Amino acid sequence: MKKALPSPGWYIVGGGLLMIAAALAGIGFTQAASTVQDMQRASMPGVVDVVLPPGPTTLYVEGTAPDVTCSITGPAPVVQRPSEARTYDSEGFRGRAAFDLDVAMGGTYTFACRGADSFQIAVGQGAGAARVLMLAALLPALGGLIAFFVVWRKRRAG
Repeated sequence: MKKALPSPGWYIVGGGLLMIAAALAGIGFTQAASTVQDMQRASMPGVVDVVLPPGPTTLYVEGTAPDVTCSITGPAPVVQRPSEARTYDSEGFRGRAAFDLDVAMGGTYTFACRGADSFQIAVGQGAGAARVLMLAALLPALGGLIAFFVVWRKRRAG
């Protein structure tokens, strides 16, 4: 009795999963670049007022200045060091997360930053969310590759 071979239609399923993965990765990459470009920026050292919406926000330091210190005042922000190192390098901007802010009430916040060299601060939300989307693209990519391999292997053996 002859074994039933998997349908070549499974190649289409595998290809579809790979196309979904490519689309997710492309959307994540485009979103990351857009998010980085749209951040509020200010040259430092110095003092600057920044209007922040309620919710999580991150203060990034752009440039090579070591030992940057910042104080943030405004309507009761919760400021903490990032729990993990986060960086970006996109659209000519390169930054590292210095502080995570939980802004309970939107409004004007004053950032006073000092450092030995000139640098910029960038304030924005969601630079890391796009990376999650790019990582999520690995699941359908893996599924598509497995589908291709299993069908190829079974059809070859059969």
